[in-house]
Amino acid sequence: LGTQMHTVTEGEIDALKLGLKGVMNAQVLVDIGKNTRRGEAARVRMGRSFGRTPYGYRMIRRLGPDGEPERGLREPDPATAPVVRRIFEAYCAGRSPRAIARQLNAEGVAGPNGMPWNDTTIRGRPKRGDGILRNPIYTGRLVWGRHKKLREPVAGRKVLRMADPKDIVEAAVPELRIVAQELWDRAQARLATEAAPISVESRPAFWERRRPRYLLSEKVVCGCCGRTFTSLGKDYLGCSAARNGQ
Repeated sequence: LGTQMHTVTEGEIDALKLGLKGVMNAQVLVDIGKNTRRGEAARVRMGRSFGRTPYGYRMIRRLGPDGEPERGLREPDPATAPVVRRIFEAYCAGRSPRAIARQLNAEGVAGPNGMPWNDTTIRGRPKRGDGILRNPIYTGRLVWGRHKKLREPVAGRKVLRMADPKDIVEAAVPELRIVAQELWDRAQARLATEAAPISVESRPAFWERRRPRYLLSEKVVCGCCGRTFTSLGKDYLGCSAARNGQ
């Protein structure tokens, strides 16, 4: 429209100033991100947590010697920590994550964030290392930096990627242990045994046998909960939430 732009510090903004400022501001954002991650890593090495409190724990609110709130302190929750131990014991006894989820939902035990339990919440995903059975915090090990968020340049949305193993920070917090080491080792051994086989291309072999998408894939929803139907058999669809114990 031929309109000139002026700022208090730079005066008239032309194409040269716009380009230089854009590069400088982009670099400032990169530096802020690096400094933030360095500060977070230092807090983890001190045994402090931040972000969402894992299931089975609660925050400790208290003031430090300087009168300021001490942040990042956690302790086992007397109400939910026994549920974590119960999940590990049931899984090591031979029960499936789906059966455990159904039992907890039937008893009215609230899951993480008050949501119903499902098998994924308990079993987690091997690559991401999430889920109740894969979280090392229950053995008194605080692990930080396994994932990182990157902004996809075309759509502008953030995507989750696995971090370099050398960038992962661990700290021992024995006061946060909920599960005995022997019980943890048995659970990890069973998880490894039941993991999907890996093909030559380092991909789970079950993807090679996946059926193609159909016309109504992800377009049929449950009339009760509103979630998307999934393929539960060769010739029929069903509500995965109901199948997984919700």
